[in-house]
Amino acid sequence: DHSPEFERQVYSVTVRENLPPNTSVLQTRALDKDTGLNAKIRYSLLGDNVERFTVDSDTGMVSTAVSLDREEARVYYLTLVAQDCSVTEPRATAVNLTVTVTDENDNAPQFPVSSYVVHIPDHTLPGQFVFGAKAVDEDDGENSHIVYFLSGEDVSKFTMNKETGVIKAARELRLEDNGGGDDTVYK
Repeated sequence: DHSPEFERQVYSVTVRENLPPNTSVLQTRALDKDTGLNAKIRYSLLGDNVERFTVDSDTGMVSTAVSLDREEARVYYLTLVAQDCSVTEPRATAVNLTVTVTDENDNAPQFPVSSYVVHIPDHTLPGQFVFGAKAVDEDDGENSHIVYFLSGEDVSKFTMNKETGVIKAARELRLEDNGGGDDTVYK
């Protein structure tokens, strides 16, 4: 007439995002001091996100049911249940299980639009502000750090702060330097 007892009062595990489904992440274990069917234990999971994980009902091995995305959820809180197989009075014990998902660098930085049109006054002086580019990276921590740089045929006419994305004129920008006309297009 004993209830199962887990080896730990609380379980927690840290897993990388994007692991394939059915990846084993934590071995749990409970013991029951009874004999026969009363000592045989079945494991199960409860919680709001239980569909993202599985537990082997015989062994207590917790696995991912899907590939986890850290940008969707950083932490999952589940309840791990061990129940004996008594036919007359089954007994159960539950403990908390916390699964923390660590970030991978799986998101490229994104600009809000694919191209920008900036009107620059004629005779823009060196060092004068031209444009502030701002990208967003959905990753976390060091993986979300963005380094900006310029590329294209007119890159020598501009400077860009690699940390902030601010673009300034590298030299005086004049319409007549590019054949006159009303517009000059820099690429």
